[in-house]
Amino acid sequence: MSDPHRITVMECPSCRGAGCPKCRAGKIELKGCPKQHIIEDALIVLQVLASEKLPVAGGYLDQTQCYADVASFMAGEENHWRKVDK
Repeated sequence: MSDPHRITVMECPSCRGAGCPKCRAGKIELKGCPKQHIIEDALIVLQVLASEKLPVAGGYLDQTQCYADVASFMAGEENHWRKVDK
């Protein structure tokens, strides 16, 4: 069971740690379960990435720039959290 008082500190996804108005010195705090902070669209993108099927016919270069950006960001996050989880 998730601790509702747990605070997870992570790099700001908006500025990638550079610092911006949405964070404090490049970091953001998530209170409680991080899953509650993820919007439904992001969960759908994660499911598509996990399925290894591209949403648009063709190869990776045929995908929209938005999809490529999200896929790149999510791959970086997955790599980061795999290292942290060890």
